[in-house]
Amino acid sequence: MPASMPFIIAGARTGIGVAYIMVFVSELAGASSGLGYLIAVSQLSYRIDRMIATLFVLGLLGAATDQAFTYSVRRLFPWAQMMG
Repeated sequence: MPASMPFIIAGARTGIGVAYIMVFVSELAGASSGLGYLIAVSQLSYRIDRMIATLFVLGLLGAATDQAFTYSVRRLFPWAQMMG
């Protein structure tokens, strides 16, 4: 099990990134609230400033989640050296 942890961690980290993309796309497709909905509404009303700000917030959330995941993995599994 300890030898397989780096591969499991890499898969979970990739899965978190894909999950963020899927939530964003599903909000674009048919939600009535959320960051994806706000981007879609901003695009329709030509509010590029709001659209870019929302994309920036979405990027910050993704980066913060990745950093929190990396930190927790390093604390829980110190023998599993992650790249990045």
